[in-house]
Order: sequence, then structure tokens, then C-alpha cells
Amino acid sequence: MAVFALVAGALAVVTLVAGLLNHFGNRVEHAWYVSLVAYVSWFFPFSIVVLVPLDLASTLFRSCMAEEECNEPLMYVSSEFLIGAWRTIYWCSFALTWVLIPLLQAYTQSGEFTVMKRFRSAVRYNIIYQLIVGSIALLGLVFLWYYKGPSNLRAYIMALSNSWGLVLVVIFMGYGMVDVPRRLWHKGDNARELRRISFKASVVKDKRQDTEDEVHNVAKELSVVCHKVQHSDPLRPYVDKMVEGFPAVRGVQFESNRTSSPIPPSQSQRGDSHGVGAGLPLGSSRTGTGTSLGGRKHSMDGLVPNVITEKYLADLHARIKRALRMSDRWNAIWSDLQKAGFLAQDIQENMDNPEKKFRSTLRPLTSKPRNWQLSLEWIWHLKLRPILLRSLAALCAVLSLLIVWSEMTYQNVNPVLSVIGLLVQIARDRVSYGAIEAVSFFTMLYMCTCAYTTLMKMKLLNNYVLVPNHHTDEPTLLFIGSYLCRLTFPLVYNYLTISAAGKEDNTVFAGYMGKIDMVPLLGDFNYYMPYVILVPTLITLFNVFAKMFAICSISDNFFDNDDDEGGIGGDLEEGIQVLKDARRDEERRLLPERAGLNRDFTARRGAAFETYSNNKKKQNRRRGDAPPTHSILGEGSSASAWRDVRPNPSGNSQRPFHEPYFDDSTDDDDSSSVFTGFGRRESADQVGSSGPGAGIRPHHAGGRGRSSIDTPTRGQLQRHTTKMDTQPTAGPFKSLWQKM
Repeated sequence: MAVFALVAGALAVVTLVAGLLNHFGNRVEHAWYVSLVAYVSWFFPFSIVVLVPLDLASTLFRSCMAEEECNEPLMYVSSEFLIGAWRTIYWCSFALTWVLIPLLQAYTQSGEFTVMKRFRSAVRYNIIYQLIVGSIALLGLVFLWYYKGPSNLRAYIMALSNSWGLVLVVIFMGYGMVDVPRRLWHKGDNARELRRISFKASVVKDKRQDTEDEVHNVAKELSVVCHKVQHSDPLRPYVDKMVEGFPAVRGVQFESNRTSSPIPPSQSQRGDSHGVGAGLPLGSSRTGTGTSLGGRKHSMDGLVPNVITEKYLADLHARIKRALRMSDRWNAIWSDLQKAGFLAQDIQENMDNPEKKFRSTLRPLTSKPRNWQLSLEWIWHLKLRPILLRSLAALCAVLSLLIVWSEMTYQNVNPVLSVIGLLVQIARDRVSYGAIEAVSFFTMLYMCTCAYTTLMKMKLLNNYVLVPNHHTDEPTLLFIGSYLCRLTFPLVYNYLTISAAGKEDNTVFAGYMGKIDMVPLLGDFNYYMPYVILVPTLITLFNVFAKMFAICSISDNFFDNDDDEGGIGGDLEEGIQVLKDARRDEERRLLPERAGLNRDFTARRGAAFETYSNNKKKQNRRRGDAPPTHSILGEGSSASAWRDVRPNPSGNSQRPFHEPYFDDSTDDDDSSSVFTGFGRRESADQVGSSGPGAGIRPHHAGGRGRSSIDTPTRGQLQRHTTKMDTQPTAGPFKSLWQKM
């Protein structure tokens, strides 16, 4: 049973890490060795959630066996297995963090054209950093050798390296203890979520435009290089390789000494993934050549040096790779933000839907969900999802409070004030393996969630950003894996410290790793460091840094702040307009026949009446009849007058519906009432009375509201149409028929 439980836990971790990397990374485009290293560097940090409960339960069983006969726990593992597991995780994480991942990061970002040259460039890039770190470490080793002797040198090295990781754990976990429940709580408030997205929309769109401009600039530079480097030049294969991997430059011509591009026609005829038309100058229109953005002419020869060298081409290649990577990143971020904004808009507009069906104008015509599906979607988005998010936020807030309290009181042993320490002590006294495993598992899971999500939200000046849906680049995956390895052992050490409750920690982990206070310069570092967690917790709780950034009118370039009052740096009005424009463009793409319609119900109704009137005019022209004296809205009314009319007298905007429709079920004389967005009947005269020039008087008290103008009923319109159908169409006997 122990083997089965261990295998089940390992498979759960394997599946979790594989799902995360598949969600963020792109296994098709990324190199296999990068994916492998990223997977290993992500697997070890998540495995501690399973190993720590195993270590505690197995240690409890061995200590119990020394005193009396005890039952073996379900997930018992030997101390030899645990020592091997901790040793493997530690030294593999050490090698990944300090050697392999930095080399791979520099290797993937290098602009060199061969494997050996990229490897040498990566080594040169890391050698300065490694020399600085190595010199500091060597001085520390010499000091430890002189002060303590060579007996416990390995333990000193481990304690010193984990000290930096413990500082990171305190910062990241303190931030996450507030951010995780607060973010869940805010996501349960759709109005606030829409406001946050609107704040962020203008910023993201501007950054997306900046990356496209950078792609444009490097494409111009590469085009000039294509002109200057002849086919007989030894550097020409490198230029062709850059053109092959950079479709934005294919078929591009600029104002230069040459008038034709040396790029082969087979390449110039290929598609352009960055919006550059084939055979057209990049940044110019079809009416002119050699122009840049804004219509100003520039000489592109000044963008490159007179003598093109391999070093310059490598630098240009690196800048091209970075420009493409940033363009893909911000296009993906903008696309995800649009989807989130559109969903928030739909949820906000379906809140008072009496039909209780989730309507959206962004459903394609081919999508025809059933009524029960629309009702289920409405219940999920408007009822269940907010309750679930708020409940989960409350649970996380309680866990955060308990962990922070335990961090602050873990040294009080008489009485024991640490909640986690008290639970672990009760489980030890009762020899309850399941209880100690459950407490350790859920506590470690939440601590890892807070620390790891904070790391994944960290932007570091927008250099490393995790983007979902397979849009995270290779350097970012490696960077996150490197810092996950740095947080692994300090997280375990921190949990074992607050759960010991003043007792001796006899776990296999503690015996292998030693104690951080073995470092002479740090003293009682492991005792006072948990108290520091209160500092980042309070700073995050009161949003200090975000408010400081907002006062200074700068954006937060370190964390993706979810608060809409600071740290984002956007403008609310501009963001709302950006989302409106983006939604209108998406509606035009999905529903091209509604390209000119606004999302408001009155605009749709007015456009529908206008279309009806235009169709009637066309029919009358074909049949030779004069247009009817009354429109469906009454004399003097027009569709344009209805565009600015609100359907509710209170001024609240009417919610949109999926398909513009009218009441065709009856043929009575109730001509003044029409169906509104979700099936409610409202008087057309009552609604139209607020519009300028509508030609309709206000409704009478106590009635449904009749117009003073004899608006034709549906029955009259139908009879009028039938009468017109009996008349002949326009032809050679038109004038004779009119005389008769």
C-alpha cells in the first residue's frame, strides 16, 4: 500500500507539472532539451508537497517504534529512500539553478548562427556573473574553513545558500498570503473585474503597438542588410537564414541605391504573419514607395554600418528574435485581455435578464445553443461562480491568517500558540499518521501556492512574463524554473520550523540539511526571519507600493497588480473606449451583416426599422408605387431618431439580446408595443417620447400609450403588402396601368 500511495502521489505531481507546462509553454516550437530542463526544474519544487508529509509521518513511526509497538502508516517510506530523495532534489536543483539554466537561457537568446558559436556566446555571457558569485562564495568558504574548520563544510554551504532562498520565501509568501485571497475575492465582483480590465486595456494595447513598431524597425534594418549583402558574400547564408525565420521582411523594398529586393521571389510570395503586405514597402501604402510611418521618406542605408560583419549580424539576429518574442507575447496578452473583458461585459449586461438566459452578441451565427444551455450558463456566471470564488477567497484568507499567526508565535511553547504547531503536536501525541499527513499536505500546498503564484506574477521589467495558451517563451520558462528551485528547500525549512512547536526536529530533511544558524555571520537567522513575513504582508494588504507608483505616475513593473486604484498605470475612460472598439471589431468579424450596428438595443431596433423601410422602398420602386405615407414608427419619425433613445424611462440602458427579433406571434392591433431585449413588452410611444424629433407623443396615464398618429397595425401592414402584391411590376404597360 505504501508503494501504491507513493506512486499515486508521484503521478499526481507529474500530471500537474505537465499540465502547467503545456498550458504556458509550446512543446511544438520549443527545443526538446529546453522543455526537458524546464520540466525537471518545475517537477522538484512541486514534489515537496508529497515528500514533506511522508517525512513527518515516517519520522513519527520510527520514534514511536523506539518506545512501543506502533502500527505502520499507510504511506511509510524508509529513511534511506528519503535521504536519497532529498539529496537528489537538492543537488539537481543546485546544478539547474547555477549552471544549466543560465547557460540555456543565454543559449536560446543568442543571435549566433551555429551551435558552437551560440554555446561560446552563452559561456561568455555567464562567465562574468559566475566569477562574481564564485569569488564571494570562495571568500565565504575560506572564512568558514578558518573559523569552524573543515568538519561541517558541506552543511555550512547548504545553510548559506538556503539563507538567500529563505529571504525570497518570506517576501513571496508574504505577498501571496494577501494577494491570493484578495484576487479571488475581486474576481467574484464582476463590476470591479471589468473596471480592472478597462484600466489595463489601454496600457496593454500601447505596449502591443510598441512591440509591433520594434518589429517594423528591425524589419527595415534587415531589408537594408539584404540590399547590401551580395549573393556572393560569405555572410549571405546568415542573412538568408534571418529572412527565413523573419517573415515580416519578405518581399519588402525601401528607398535605397537599389530598386529591387535581393530576396528570392519564392520567399517574397509567402505570407506575412506581421501584417506586411507581400511586394509592398514595409510601413508604406500602395500608392508610394520608400516611405515610412507617417508618410515621411527616410534613407534606410543609415540604419546599418558601412561594413557588415558577422558580429553585427549576430546582434541583429538576437534583436530580431527578441522583437518577435515580445510581439507574440503582447499579442497573446491583448487577446486574453479582450476575451476576459468581453466576458465581463456580457456578465454585466445579463444581470437583470428576466429570461435568465446568457445572451451575447459575440456568438457566431453557426452557434445555436439550446435554451437549457443558455440557462445553465446564466446560472454559472451570475449565481454559482461569484459564490464559489467568494467562498474560496474566505477559506484562503483564513489559511493566510493562521499561517501568519503561526509564523509570529512558533517560539511560544508553553502554551503553544502556533496553530499549525498545535495541530502537529496533537497528531504526534495521538500517533495519528493521517492527521499529520493531512495537516502537512494542505499547509504545504497553500504555502507553495502563495509563493509560486507570486513568482509567476512577477514581471521583472517585462523581461520574463508567463503568458497562458502556449505563448510563454523559452527564457521565461527556464527563469521561473530556476527560482522555483531556489524556493524549494527554504519552503520546507520554514514549514518544519513553525510546525516543530519547540520540539526537536528529527525529520530526515533536518538531519540531512542541518540548520541555518550554523553560519556564523547569520547568528539566529532562522529564529528571527519568520517574523519578517509580517512586513511584506502588511505592505501588500495596504497596497503601499501600488499607491506609491500611482502617486509617481509610473506603472508597477515588478508585479501584475490586480488593484484598480494603482500600479496599473492605465486610464479608465480610454480603456473603456478601447474595449468598445475591440468588441465592435470582433462583432464585425463574427457577424459581418451587423457591421454598422451598435450593441445597444435601441440602435439595433432603429437599424431594423431602417432596413425594413429601405426594403419597402425598393419593392415600391420595382412595382412603380409611391412610398407609403406612414412609416412603421409614425409620421415624421426616422430610424436615426431612435438611435439615441433609451428604452427605459429611467435612463437605464436596455440589455442586448442574441438576435434582434419582434413579436410575430399575434396579429392584433397592439401596434404601439414591441418586444425589448429580453422579451419584455414596452410601449413604442412611451419610449420614443424621450427622443428628439421622434414625432410621437408621451403615453396617456392609465393606458398603454397610444400615438396621436395613426400608426398602421401589423394586420394593416399585412393587408397593404397583399394589396401591393396584386399589382403588376414595372414594365412596358406601367403607364397604361396607372391611367386605368
